[in-house]
Amino acid sequence: SASLSYEKAEEVSQELQMLPGMSRAGLERLTQPYAQACQQETRVLLEIAKDAPLLNEGAGRNVVIEVDGVRVLGQPQDGVCEGIEIKSAVIHYVSDPGKRSFLADVCEASIFTEQVAGLMREAGLRQNDEIVGLSDGAEWIKNLFESLGIEHILDVYHSSSYLDTLMQTLGWSEAQRLQTRRAWLRGEVAASEWLHLHVPDPSVWLAWDEPSQTALRYLEERQQQMNYPSYKARGLPIGSGQVEGMHKSVIGYRMKQSGMHWSRSGAGRMAALRAWRCSKKPLVSHDTLRL
Repeated sequence: SASLSYEKAEEVSQELQMLPGMSRAGLERLTQPYAQACQQETRVLLEIAKDAPLLNEGAGRNVVIEVDGVRVLGQPQDGVCEGIEIKSAVIHYVSDPGKRSFLADVCEASIFTEQVAGLMREAGLRQNDEIVGLSDGAEWIKNLFESLGIEHILDVYHSSSYLDTLMQTLGWSEAQRLQTRRAWLRGEVAASEWLHLHVPDPSVWLAWDEPSQTALRYLEERQQQMNYPSYKARGLPIGSGQVEGMHKSVIGYRMKQSGMHWSRSGAGRMAALRAWRCSKKPLVSHDTLRL
């Protein structure tokens, strides 16, 4: 039931005669305390680890921390299902992207920042590692990276949508936009240079519609996080594909199936359990949770 819906888990357990007579409700009662233990043990571990120093031995490596939020449907209230945001993080080495450490929880941004600090220690990061953060432009993620002193790269796919809005406003043809966007996605274009070359004087852009001005402000305020040629030259990724993949395979696979609704506490427990199950190096041992 940590991998399948309770309905499907009930079918499988009956087919394999694993838990004779176990109902969906019974599986749910078994899973909830297990998931709660996983969430609680993970939180305690990271709370202790966050204040430990980074390792000071070994050669430096390029390390990427990708952070994002994904929403699942909450319980219906007055005919409305509010979204519940699951905050997630992935730490991986550029030289070995398959060696990933996952974290997922439902909590305040300040608490999640401390959890990421603990995850960095548990993932074995060193003082001489080059650590960069990759994400979209969410304010809470920007604050997280600033709090941890991590250089922030803005996801190239996210920023390219704002670029396309500006190019349309400037009257560029579809062929021009496609060519420029492809170069942008390949990391061949630095935002500051592009803005300097193509954005007109304020007397012109102040007359643009609100979406166009919003796109311009977005890129101008974050242009230092979009020096993509420099990042590529340093061997760093510019797209947050790891955390997007986590949303799909770790969170979405179990928690965004048709008809699913979650309480805030239930979403946090299951997200923590999914991150634990899908990590090659789980933060908490199986025996700790089992006992």
